Amino acid sequence: MLCMLALLMGVAGAVPFVEDFAGAEWSSRWTQVSGSFEVREGAVRSAASEECWLVRRAVLPPRAVIVEADITPEQGKVPGKWCAAGLAAWLASNNYWRLALVENATDKELRYFELVERLNGVWQAQNERPTYLKGTGGDDASWDYGRTYHFRLECTQDRVTGTISEGQRVIWQRSFEMPRTVESCRGGMPALTTMAMVARFENLRGEMEPMPLPRREGLPVVLILDNDLPGADEGLAGFLASWLEAAGLKTEVRPIGSLVETHPTAAEWDVLVVPSAQVVPAGTGPALAHYLSSGGQLVVTASEVPFGRQLVSVAGQWVTPEEAQASVKGAATLLSVSDEVPARLQVETNAPEHRKTVTVEEPPRLVGGKALHFRVEQFDGWVTWGLAVPVGTLRDENPVLLFWARGDEQTTHLTIELRERDGSRWIGSVPISTEWQRYGLPAHSLPFWPDCPTAG
Repeated sequence: MLCMLALLMGVAGAVPFVEDFAGAEWSSRWTQVSGSFEVREGAVRSAASEECWLVRRAVLPPRAVIVEADITPEQGKVPGKWCAAGLAAWLASNNYWRLALVENATDKELRYFELVERLNGVWQAQNERPTYLKGTGGDDASWDYGRTYHFRLECTQDRVTGTISEGQRVIWQRSFEMPRTVESCRGGMPALTTMAMVARFENLRGEMEPMPLPRREGLPVVLILDNDLPGADEGLAGFLASWLEAAGLKTEVRPIGSLVETHPTAAEWDVLVVPSAQVVPAGTGPALAHYLSSGGQLVVTASEVPFGRQLVSVAGQWVTPEEAQASVKGAATLLSVSDEVPARLQVETNAPEHRKTVTVEEPPRLVGGKALHFRVEQFDGWVTWGLAVPVGTLRDENPVLLFWARGDEQTTHLTIELRERDGSRWIGSVPISTEWQRYGLPAHSLPFWPDCPTAG
């Protein structure tokens, strides 16, 4: 019961912190998520690992955070590697804002500052169309090894701002507004991070505002998801409901599939409980991020790695994406790639002045047919290519969208949107690799996009 009580408590006001990394106690306040760091004379230095993360410990991610530090890049210039060092507002390994100095992978004289978001594994999500954010500032500025720069990152529920100074002079600043209608990383734990670079961090300080439980008259209301998926612990939702009600809390139990379908918020439920989270429906991650960004509190139980298995519903059965793909019979062709297709594509973008090309190329024999190769120069925002498909091509008998795809080192995800005649939009993101792979995207992996003029 102590774990639940900790989540039901709220603390108001920002809590300042100063970290001098003195003594051995500092390791109880920080977690080395990856890579390694050494502490010496009140400063912390990263190793030249591929990626290093040092994250401040917290029971719950702060709803707002300010973190400042002096950062000195000491060693990088790794051939073929992107090198970086900076601060982050960290929610999870796939969800954070990073303020960093960066060195290009191929041109080692190309150095710049950036403020970017990783959301549900999508790198630079603030520039992707479904999660696009309007930014200000970010003028060109460079940096040099051996020089010390003061970093300041502030991430609240509504805005994120990164500021970099040298001495008393601000040399670079970038800011993004985060409307409530757009899924974003809000708040987070202070973190230090490097990538293929040795850097020195010192004079670390800031403040964290705890995530308060939304207050309403009466007792907190708890939504418990009844997880009946294969591999879940049977009857756990009912047990938890009885336990919490005996403690005086008001509860309601709903099927776990309703999480992805309804996207609950803290306005309805003070606490959301996900039992047996070792297996969940596909699309759970974005739904939970939406709930947490509204100020809700999350409780998870799992007998294995949480969210390790994600299933999709096909013909009333919960199966893995691979099983869903294998079960598709008589797949209908949605788009046959030909030399005429590029001219038929409708392009929408926030930056029409930047060059974009689509060419038809020959993929490996394993893939077969022809492939579309999309290129964007100076990508900064969003670009979509659309093509109308015949009515009736997408039917209930074909609930899985099958396709081959691959990206490059900077293209880690592919976003797919299905738009109906009435304007309803269904958008999902698929992680892709640098190798050709066949993907199966079930209908449940394309959640309804809430900015539509329709109800779905």
